Amino acid sequence: MTRRPGLLWALAAAITLFCGARPHALAAPTDEKPATPQEGQTEGKTDEPAAKPVGITVDPGNGVTFSSADGNYTLNVGFFAQIRAQYLDRDEFRRADQLPSTPYRVENIGVQEPAFRTRRARLRLAGNFFRPWMSYKVELDLADNDEGLREVFIPSFNTTGGSTPPFHVTAGVVEQDERTVKTRDLYVDFHPRTYANVRVGQFKVPLSRQELVSDYNVAMTARSIASDFFTPNRDRGLMFYGGTPTNKIQYKIGAFNGTGLGQGANLDKSLAYVFRLTATNKGPYLDYESLIDGPDSFRLQGGFSWYQNTNTPERADPTVPIGDVDDTRVSGDLELWWPHVNLIAEYYTRKIDVDERDDLPQTCHGSFLAGRVSCDESGYYVQAGWLLKKRHELSARFSKIDFDQDSEMTRSDESTLNYTYFFKGHAVRWSTSYSIFNVEVNALGSTGFRVQVLQNDFDLSHYAGLDDDRNTLLTTQFQFSF
Repeated sequence: MTRRPGLLWALAAAITLFCGARPHALAAPTDEKPATPQEGQTEGKTDEPAAKPVGITVDPGNGVTFSSADGNYTLNVGFFAQIRAQYLDRDEFRRADQLPSTPYRVENIGVQEPAFRTRRARLRLAGNFFRPWMSYKVELDLADNDEGLREVFIPSFNTTGGSTPPFHVTAGVVEQDERTVKTRDLYVDFHPRTYANVRVGQFKVPLSRQELVSDYNVAMTARSIASDFFTPNRDRGLMFYGGTPTNKIQYKIGAFNGTGLGQGANLDKSLAYVFRLTATNKGPYLDYESLIDGPDSFRLQGGFSWYQNTNTPERADPTVPIGDVDDTRVSGDLELWWPHVNLIAEYYTRKIDVDERDDLPQTCHGSFLAGRVSCDESGYYVQAGWLLKKRHELSARFSKIDFDQDSEMTRSDESTLNYTYFFKGHAVRWSTSYSIFNVEVNALGSTGFRVQVLQNDFDLSHYAGLDDDRNTLLTTQFQFSF
């Protein structure tokens, strides 16, 4: 596989630009002489300066802010939580008998799952230090969904007389107790100029437009299935960003570990690179969905994102050849805003190229069976919103994913209708949504596909009664913050 070091030079150039653009107040030379001791004072001793008062501001929904008198040091403490009740009615296919002959008889037992959940509980610390243009953010998730084991991949290895297939072990629902405390965001921002700023730490990779909308501001109770699947989510890295004076055109360019938050450090010689460009007819770019945040006049905007990551998986068996996995993703989004109506659409593509066929992800199992060493995936969502009154918003969305474009029965789609009542903006809101999910029999998340994996037989003609999963989800969610 070829490497792409060119962006490292671009990042070096951006660092040079940033250093040249920073304010000179920090290192400004002075011709003034040191002050001499005043009469009656001993040299080297001065009266202690009077303590500067600390300002305290309470803003409902935006937390409590402590600030120094000169504004160079601030600390904002905030919290928000999403508590929900949901009812999931889903298909579940399983073997109805253990007869070895084909066709295997399969039955759909159906499962109903009523549940109460703490979807999110986030504690936020944010502010600035030393100068107003030097800021920071720490966001903790107090109710994460996993505990302990998340994901383990055991590659194929040779034994006497043959080789074993690879195993991909992931934590199941029974391991997700939603009591884990995790650090979501932890970064420092230096933003001295509109056109040249830098962020370093742990934060969201700027690929999916919907993912960049904060969890606090999303219009529905959940993001689309396409956004959840194609987005790298958070990672550790460095990003330069900025825009024109009016912010009609904005850019983001960064380098990340490429491991997400599931791995603490990058263990190979490659990094992941991302580039995002947005444009609007009136700046700046609107990074939210709900119409209560919307503009007072028509707004047209769009964005383009590119992401590339090369990963070299470690081998448990030294006899297995070492190979690279190239992951390239592209997204494009378009938004139309009116005072009471909006339309948002985003399209994704992803291409996975591998040296060793066993390195293909499970979503590309059709390509693996066909002997291919590449896999093309695509998806999209279209979402519309309507602000009925100041407190009532209705929204609808359709989303679709094709997990392997060169294979059959590998698509999944979602249709969602959502209603939100705003008691006090996003600070106190109540949302109810109803979703229908169709998951084809060879797609990720299909229980029919799980039956094939357990049987190690992927010929659909060998099964009687195996079909697509059709699931429905009713969710009502209360959000509050301080």
